[in-house]
Amino acid sequence: MTRDLYVRLRASTRNAPRLRFKLIGDDQLSGGVGGWEQVDRKLRRPAIVWTKTPLRVYKLPLRLDGFTATSQVSVEQECRVLMGWGQLTHTRKGTKRPPTIALSGNVRVPLSLRWVITGLDWGDYLTSNSGRRIRQDVTVTLTEYIDLGSKGYAAALKKATN
Repeated sequence: MTRDLYVRLRASTRNAPRLRFKLIGDDQLSGGVGGWEQVDRKLRRPAIVWTKTPLRVYKLPLRLDGFTATSQVSVEQECRVLMGWGQLTHTRKGTKRPPTIALSGNVRVPLSLRWVITGLDWGDYLTSNSGRRIRQDVTVTLTEYIDLGSKGYAAALKKATN
């Protein structure tokens, strides 16, 4: 049985577009297990203690492809949307944190998980004769998102910055 080659990403923001990518390599899932850390003790052997469960990290080698046998469609807008999902948004009302991401298609993780983009590694690209980018490879690194609620988020942010 072969895997479907397509993965779709959708941001949690209202009316956000869905981006459709071709999976061009092996996706890699790490984290989600463990949490033991070594603690040094004076004049004794170190001890190992449980501290936390690490978040899952999912790396997806993907391709935005506007190149077909019959047409050459620019992928510039999709590249801008993807970049925007990993950055702060500045509006008249203030600054918004980047959205969470939902996955669909052939992925090896539960579809109920939410993610945030923590890395974009741009790869090979192809341009048309007119100079428009019609194909772009990108490895998207996603980290599992845990919703702390508005109060929990503020407390975690305060703790992290002190």
